[in-house]
Amino acid sequence: MLSSLRLGRTLSSLPTSLPSSLSSLFGSSSFTNVTIGGVNTTSIRTMANQPRTMKILSGRHSRGIIHSLRATGNNVSHSKRKTRRTFLPNVFKRSLYSELCDRKLGPLHISASGLRDIDKCGGLDNYCIYNPYKRTIWEGNIKKIRDKILQMKKKKAWKESQGVEWDPKVDFEDPITKAGTQEVKKKKFRFGQKKRAVGGISF
Repeated sequence: MLSSLRLGRTLSSLPTSLPSSLSSLFGSSSFTNVTIGGVNTTSIRTMANQPRTMKILSGRHSRGIIHSLRATGNNVSHSKRKTRRTFLPNVFKRSLYSELCDRKLGPLHISASGLRDIDKCGGLDNYCIYNPYKRTIWEGNIKKIRDKILQMKKKKAWKESQGVEWDPKVDFEDPITKAGTQEVKKKKFRFGQKKRAVGGISF
């Protein structure tokens, strides 16, 4: 009996509204008085009751154009036994053609649904400039490609305003490989071409 009275006194001394620091965190949350067994208690409505709108994406989405999500399902055998499994998106490496740069840019990770979305937009340039899809994560190589396309668009508009003929091959630098107009040929060593020394014997 004494413990219930002490509990009632402590709960009655609680504030009926959130402080300014907590109200900014929880938004429209407020305390609601509830009576249980003759004792006034307080409960708070949290954000858990609100519908969840944000989808959790994997780190793979930040490395390219991957619009499809990982799906879950079952493998069903002939005996109707179900085994849980996941269906990963169809992702591959591709280099995409840019009309403003007049060459292929890439490679980058892209899914089949991402390729369909690029075709719907009318090409890589329109996809990067007028992108209607909010699910694209602009990080990694796709961010470098988008910045390069926007830069080439500004250069083209400025040269056309000055009456200069536009040539995308002049002063072009690849956003990923950083190679200029004259491509630098890297040395390619075949297997066994370099001499190796093991125990003082070179072969």
